[in-house]
Amino acid sequence: MSADPFVSERWFDALRWLVDVKQGVRPLAVPILDDRGEEIGVLRPITVAHLGDESLLERFVVWRNRHRTGYLDQRPVTLDGVRRYVEDVVYNPTRLTFLAYFEGRPIARMGAVRIGPTEHESDGLVRGERGGGMHFMHWAQLAGMILVFYALNQRSIISRVLSTNELAVDSCVTKGYEMRPIVSQSIFRVRHPNGDTLETSGDPVDRVAGVTLDTFRLQRDAFFAAMAEQPGFGRLDDRIRQILSGDLGVKI
Repeated sequence: MSADPFVSERWFDALRWLVDVKQGVRPLAVPILDDRGEEIGVLRPITVAHLGDESLLERFVVWRNRHRTGYLDQRPVTLDGVRRYVEDVVYNPTRLTFLAYFEGRPIARMGAVRIGPTEHESDGLVRGERGGGMHFMHWAQLAGMILVFYALNQRSIISRVLSTNELAVDSCVTKGYEMRPIVSQSIFRVRHPNGDTLETSGDPVDRVAGVTLDTFRLQRDAFFAAMAEQPGFGRLDDRIRQILSGDLGVKI
């Protein structure tokens, strides 16, 4: 915990806000705007209301299993496993997960984990269904990042990216990440009866040649500087500021 009294005060304010959001006491809808400032979707947090949403849980199973080779844990997930995941999202005070809606239906999820007083780690981005166009996820990510930076008083984000994931690496570059890894770890493929996991330690014979798990950091100022000239970003930034300072009373 920071010794800075202001940081400490804001941290406890942020925790109270986060609990209220997850309980549904503070309904939150974050607009997703495109480069023309037009609303193309909305982000809504996963809350206690989703715990018994069997259709959503079943949707998550399909999403996860459809793209499991993109995860470190590539084993199929079950309905019970997804239910435990959603329970952790709701009850864990160090994480926040958003559903991205297009035309009233959820098509993706994203969020933040290991949230601390000034820094968090980005959660895995999952696009489960089509919709919104090729740039929808870019603008959904920006909306979520702006919201978390402001609402939780964050100064930086950590992202762990496989070196072979070119889309994720390019996304980090675009958003202003420092592309010299904080940590670069070798990857080992561990085989299980129901699938593989990619680990950062293991038998040398299981090492995946030429692949590393790289950890990058994005500073808040670098993010806003990198995005400042992008058409539509200013309108999105203003809209989220208005929501937080007006409807939710968050200090920015």
